[in-house]
Amino acid sequence: MPKYYTDQSMQNLRAAFEKVVLQWPQVRAKKMFGCPCYQAGGKLFALLVNNGVVLTHLPQGELEALGMKAMLTSFQASEKDVPAWPQAAFESKADLSALLPFIRASYLSALNQP
Repeated sequence: MPKYYTDQSMQNLRAAFEKVVLQWPQVRAKKMFGCPCYQAGGKLFALLVNNGVVLTHLPQGELEALGMKAMLTSFQASEKDVPAWPQAAFESKADLSALLPFIRASYLSALNQP
């Protein structure tokens, strides 16, 4: 299985991400795919990967808006492409500011899933 996340290279970005996201109601962190993952109400909404963030519940309109602002790729689970899980570059704390509205949209969408 490929290594998706290395804490050594992402430690500062993870800390900045968690400083914001773990403040939101009903968010909890856990590890999946060897990556820090974030759930809202028990539903996965984001995971950190090397130099990126994957958003698992981004509504279509938000996905299109994010695609205009950032280069998106699909998350790769082993050798399987997961197109419903867009991955955006997250390489600096400045990226977090730009991505935050989309991370929040994925969070709210996951939280409101039945």
